[in-house]
Amino acid sequence: MRIGTWNVENRLMTEKHQKLLLREDVDIWLLTEMNRKWADVAGEKVLHFNCHLSSQVMGRNQHWAAVLSVLPLDPLDDPHVASAAAVVNGVTYCSTILPWRSVEANSTPWVGSNHSEMTENAIETLLSIVREISVRTLAL
Repeated sequence: MRIGTWNVENRLMTEKHQKLLLREDVDIWLLTEMNRKWADVAGEKVLHFNCHLSSQVMGRNQHWAAVLSVLPLDPLDDPHVASAAAVVNGVTYCSTILPWRSVEANSTPWVGSNHSEMTENAIETLLSIVREISVRTLAL
């Protein structure tokens, strides 16, 4: 299983982007700041990849995160506003953005008075959801 990550930075997809996505021979892409125009009209495909986009969008109207997979995926509810998650072949994948150093304290969606607190709160939120997903999966 090959996993790739990429902060797309809201770029419009070009032929170079398409070639990169295909050339890397990746099974799962975890993308952030993805322009909605990368996905088909239904938001379910990017090139030949199955796609799940975060339900929330950030500035410049790009999705916070996306999970792309060559295999079928089962979308999950966003574990955090800045995340997208999906199950592929029994494994849960989560693409997320963590607070960056220059973000203002307590600015949506971040909670905390400084970078360290905001990052810690985001990670704790993600971990609690991932643990919950794991428990539900084990119960099946």
